[in-house]
Amino acid sequence: MTDEEWEELGRDMSNNTHLEDVHLDDGALNDHKISFLFRGLTKSNSIEDINFCSNALSVQGVRSMVPFLQNAANFSSMYLVYNNLLSEGFNELFRALRNNPIEILNCSYCGICSIQIDIASFPRNLTYLMLNGNKISTDGCRVLAKLLQEEDSTLAHLQLRKNKIGDEGVAILVDALQNNKSLGTLDLRGNDGISKQ
Repeated sequence: MTDEEWEELGRDMSNNTHLEDVHLDDGALNDHKISFLFRGLTKSNSIEDINFCSNALSVQGVRSMVPFLQNAANFSSMYLVYNNLLSEGFNELFRALRNNPIEILNCSYCGICSIQIDIASFPRNLTYLMLNGNKISTDGCRVLAKLLQEEDSTLAHLQLRKNKIGDEGVAILVDALQNNKSLGTLDLRGNDGISKQ
């Protein structure tokens, strides 16, 4: 497709009142194509789910999506597994989703090392956060702990499998859960730095 055709597709998607799920994965997109798609797709009252897994999207791809993410009225889930967001892209994504109704976010295997978001940027309705297969360590656990300690935390499922979390990170998360009333699942499997004690 040409750049103009991607932009036209975005406009058509923006104007469609019945489109709920958008699946463009496994190499269908890249940062260039997504920039044109989201020139046209700037808002939606119907899109609920986006799956852009395995597209090598980076922070530039995230920046292209920001107007849409800030104007998607019924958006509930986003899957960005196996992209190249890195920490910068993840942090920008979180800021863009701050006032979004999103409930499920999967950024597993996206090269995320650090999480630098302030509590005010945490999406208010987010219940599932999946960050498996990244490089999150103790510092990332400190930020996640702050989010879990918030009185109005909605996060019910946090997946951190196969990261760089050790005993210190686990202790930080456990301490944060002392007064947390929302989290029902914390998945830390596959973190080799956690001792077997």
